[in-house]
Parts: sequence; C-alpha cells; structure tokens
Amino acid sequence: MPRFFRQFSVLSFIGILCATVVLSYLYHRLTLDDVVSREGRANVALARSLIHSLWPHHGTYVRGTGDIPAIELASRPETTRLREDVARLMQALKVDRVRLYNSEGTTVFATDTRHIGEDALADWGFVGARGGEVVSHITTIRDRLGDNDLLLSYVPVYGATGSTVEGVIAVGSDVSDLLVVTWNNTIYMAIGILVTLLTVYFTMRIMLQRAGVHYRRSEAAKREGEAEIRHLAYHDGLTGLPNRLSFLEQIEDVLEDAETAQNSFAVLFVDLDRFKLINDSLGHDAGDELLRVAARRIRNCIRDHDRVYRIGGDEFTVILRSVGRPEDVSHVARRLTNSLSRVINLRNHDVIVNASIGIALYPDNATEAERLISDADAAMYQAKQAGGNCYKFFTADMSERALDRLELETALQRALEENQFRLYYQPKIDLAGGRIMGVEALLRWEHPDNGLIPPASFIPFLESTGLITPVGDWVLRTACRQARAWLDADMAPISVSVNVSARQFASRAVVKSVREALRESGLPPQYLELELTESLLMNSADSAIDIMMELKALGVQLSIDDFGSGYSSLSYLSQFPVDTLKIDRSFIRNINTSEKNAAITTAIASLAHSLNLDIVAEGVEETAQIDVLREQGCQIVQGFLFSKPLPAEEITDKLSSETPLMSDIAG
Repeated sequence: MPRFFRQFSVLSFIGILCATVVLSYLYHRLTLDDVVSREGRANVALARSLIHSLWPHHGTYVRGTGDIPAIELASRPETTRLREDVARLMQALKVDRVRLYNSEGTTVFATDTRHIGEDALADWGFVGARGGEVVSHITTIRDRLGDNDLLLSYVPVYGATGSTVEGVIAVGSDVSDLLVVTWNNTIYMAIGILVTLLTVYFTMRIMLQRAGVHYRRSEAAKREGEAEIRHLAYHDGLTGLPNRLSFLEQIEDVLEDAETAQNSFAVLFVDLDRFKLINDSLGHDAGDELLRVAARRIRNCIRDHDRVYRIGGDEFTVILRSVGRPEDVSHVARRLTNSLSRVINLRNHDVIVNASIGIALYPDNATEAERLISDADAAMYQAKQAGGNCYKFFTADMSERALDRLELETALQRALEENQFRLYYQPKIDLAGGRIMGVEALLRWEHPDNGLIPPASFIPFLESTGLITPVGDWVLRTACRQARAWLDADMAPISVSVNVSARQFASRAVVKSVREALRESGLPPQYLELELTESLLMNSADSAIDIMMELKALGVQLSIDDFGSGYSSLSYLSQFPVDTLKIDRSFIRNINTSEKNAAITTAIASLAHSLNLDIVAEGVEETAQIDVLREQGCQIVQGFLFSKPLPAEEITDKLSSETPLMSDIAG
C-alpha cells in the first residue's frame, strides 16, 4: 500500500476513535442532564410537599437551633418529634433521604442521624439553595443504608414574608438503576458510532483507491500527449478559457448532473458593450488585451466550481452550478457588471467597457440545453435594449413579483450611481425651551419617473442585497456635511442623528465610515449621534459592546432606537456605552389613554434616569401626550405634532426663526 494510504489509515483510525469518545461523552452528558432534570423536578415537588407539612410544626424549632450546640441536636426531643413526622411522611412519599438545615448551615435533621449537627456551608447545593436557587445534583452516598447513587435536590424554605430564606430542605432519590441504564445506552451508542464511522472510512478508502487509479490513467494520457491535443481543441487561444465546443459539451454534462441531483443552475450570456468601437479606434491588439482583461475579471467573480467560456468575438458564457435562488444569481451578475465596468488602460488610454448580461435558469426557464442557451441569449439582448451595463433574467416563466424585485435592484443601483437619494430631517424638540436641539436624518428616494418613494418600499431591499452599506456611507457623509454647514452658518449648534443598519454594524465597517465622514466634513464628533436598534445590539451583545466602545472613542453620541420593542437584557444595557434611549412610538401612540403604555414609558424613563441617560419620545402626534411625557421626566420629543421630515433648506428656515416650535402648539 502506498505511503499516503498508510498515513490515511492511521490518521483515520485515530480520528474515528477520538470522534467515538467525544460523541459518546456528549451523549452520556446529555442523558445525565435529562435524568437530573426529570428526577430533580420530582424531588423538588416532594420537597415542597414536605415543607408544607413540616414547617408549620417545626419551623420555629429549626429557626432557633442556631444557639443549640451541634452535639445536642440529635438528642433533643424536638428532633425526635421531627424524625417521627418525617418517617410518617416518607411512608406516603417516595423519598430515600431527607435532610433539613437551618439558615446558618447546621444539619438540624437527617434520616441518617450521624449527619445531624454537621456543617453544610461547604456543600454547594446548600449554598445555592440558601441564596434562593433550587439545586439538584447526583452524588454517591456510602452509609449504613448502603452505597447508592442519589439525586439530591436542595430547596429553599422561605419565611412568612416570602423574601427571606429561613432554612433548606434536601430530598434524595435513588437513581442507581437509571445510571446503569444510562451507561448501557452510552455503550450501545458508542458501538453504533464506531460501526458507522468505520463504514464511512472503508467507503472513503475505496473511493480514494479509485481516485488513484483515475489519477494514474490521467498521467498516462498526458504522457501520450492526449491532454495537450484536447486542450487545444477545447480552449480559446487568446484568453485561455474553454471555447464554444467545450461549452456545448459541458452544459450537457451539467444538465445531466442537475437532473440526477435535482439541483438548479444558471447560464449567463455576457456581451461587452462598445467593444467594436474600442477595437476599431485603438486597434486589434488593444481589443485582444481588452478581451484578456475581461476574461480574468469574469473568472475572478465566480466560484471555483463554476465555469466561464469565450464562445466567440466579445461574447462569454458562464455556468453557475447549484444556485439556490434567482437573488443568488443576481448577486453574481451585479458583481460581474461592477468588475467589468472598472477603468482599463489600453495603450495609455483609459477606457470603460460595460457588459450586458442575460440569464436563464434551470429548471425554471427550460430543461434542455439548447433552450437554455437561446433563453440566455434572448435575455442578453433585452439587457442591451435597456441601455446596457445591466443584467436581465429571461422572464417567460418568472412571476411578476420576482421580476419587480430584479428591476428594483437595478433601479436602486442606478439611484446610487445617479445621486437620486435625498436626506430629509425631522426635528427633535427640547420640551423645556421648545426649540430644536437636534434632527434625525431620514433617507428618501426621488425616482425620476415615480417621484418621492417612501422608505418602507426600498430600505428592506437595500438591506437584503447589501446595497445598504454604500447607501449608509452616503447618508453618513451627507448628514455630517449638512450639520457642518449649519454650524458654519452661526446657527445654534444642533446634533444630527443617523440610523445604522444591522449589516453596517455587523461588518464593523461603520467605525471606519464614521471616522472618514467626520474627517471629510470637519464636523465635531459631539454633534453626530448614531441610532442603533435593540435587536441589532442583542444579536451579538459582546461584540456589539466592542464596536460601540470604538465609536465612543471617536467622540460621537450613541442612542438605542425603538427601545422597548425589542428584547434588551438589562444586564447588557448597563454595559452599553449609550447616551440616549428612544422610546418606541408604539408606546407613545396611546400613552394618554392606555394605562399599560403609560406604565411602560414610566418604567423606561425611570430606568434611563437611573442610568443617567437622556430620553427621546418619538412619534408624538397629540398635545395630550406632551403632558404625560413631561410628568414622566422626558426631556426631548419628536413627531408630526411638531414637524414632519423636511428637506435641509426648510430645516434651515426653522433654525433661523426666533419662534420656538412649541409656541405654535401652545397657541
């Protein structure tokens, strides 16, 4: 056997043994945890039954045993009466061991009288129960009653007020038989795992041996020169890519594999826009170099198991194997258009060559190779007719909704490129003086044909496609420049708030984006506030804290948006370096008529005050809501009652006005 196979055999056996041990251990631990959980619940129920029966008669005695010497406890008549009551109750309940401790840790009673008077402060089960927790664990008891595996459950006994632990009762049940069953099951599981892994091992060994045979045959074929001949026959001499003949043969193979595995795949036709003009203007050598650059860029945009072909002229095809959704294909097509549209230097001339891409999907569009090719070709011409530098899916069998999403994606890309996005600003009002103390920057899309499009129609799509990152960077830069312009106009300083998306925050790129936006605009960092949602922070709270600390180091302000609507952990909230809580509008909406909403906002306000945080109430639309918010100590409000989101020039007019916004409402 070759050296490789000997090494493979040794390492595989070691791996199989390690995997068997680890998996068997995990199974055993899970089984034990199940025993502890199931039997523990029964023990706790029995312990609480004993508490209800014993504590009214013996509670006073147990509480007073702190002054009695431990050596005298076993002989006390109260202990005798307690033993009699416990013995009577144990006949009715399935209990093997009972111990009763006072709050100082002294064992006041035990079914084995030798343990009466012992100190339990070193027993972690007692310590946990005295702290108010219910604790269960398995232990081996060796005493005059025999050697048994017991599940001991410690339950705290509360006083009349229900807040003070006056003692602890421990109930033990014999789980020896259950543990034997657990061990037996673990052994059977280990045998099953070992047999399964050995089966996989021998299967892989046979496959590797067959692969070795195939490798040796390939080497023999190369020595005879067959591989070189085949390469010349099936590859393009200019770009080195597989040619049309290779494409036509391999698409049949891919189709057969997809039918067998019931997978989907996509065929992309890529045609370079304006290639003929460049070829005619700069010469054929420049055209050849352009084709080589385009081939490299296309190849770099696809996965290792996908394939790209040059089928002639300036046309390329791509086969994307095992694609899940049309959105996955559109992501690749978008990457292709972005890569191909980058500047190329040809003979000291910077040129841009865009591409029109047509896409056909198997089996959505067709199940035959010839039909897939024609569908992709037809879709490519649709992209050409749309102006080029875009991609189109073949739409014969596509739903209208999927087509709308694809068109929206293209439109949003164009919106970013053609500066169709706008920022509107909604004032935040200081209730004390009634003046604007800050604004929130809100994204709008001014479509050239459809006018102003509401954010709910496109922001979720920006998130899902990843376009939210470049758009979010644009929002940051624009908002910072506008805030700096207001400062330079000698107006009263105000802060500008910018919402940070989950994708921006998770990538950690937000720190770099904020730093660059502040540097480019010259805005002092204290006038920039970043709004983060609860759910965004709690997705990965520990890493969120690290990112927030980096942002705070820049000097910006941080706020938690829509507070109360998510699932913040109070323990994490105390660690988040935030400055402001924004109460979710759903609680403000009926705050003056709903006692529940008023109670929630009161609790949030109290929490914020205790943590020295500012409070912003968003969604204020009625004057009656202001009175409630004032009573709760809310300092800042925001909503349509004062102003809807406005363009920057209208906010400038309001900042220039000497009349506080609150005066209009008061009037």
